[in-house]
Amino acid sequence: MSNRDWLYVNFCEKNKTDCYRPSRPLKLAGTRTDALKIEPPIKGEWRFESDYNVVFTPSQPWKAGETYRVTYQPGLFPSQVKLTDGGY
Repeated sequence: MSNRDWLYVNFCEKNKTDCYRPSRPLKLAGTRTDALKIEPPIKGEWRFESDYNVVFTPSQPWKAGETYRVTYQPGLFPSQVKLTDGGY
């Protein structure tokens, strides 16, 4: 698979001035996480790329025309961050 097959999630603004310190530990780059879920399920893994970015790499092709929803598990964000629906 190519880099275009990844799903990249950035938790702050591009300029990184609006980043909150996460409630999870920092310096997790390269480590696997189960703090995000994707529906409908697709095989693959989530890994921290940095303190504020997570990448999902599928181990199978994305289904054409499918709409996916990513949800966040409790504890991924600090308590002062209020999400309206817990996903996108």
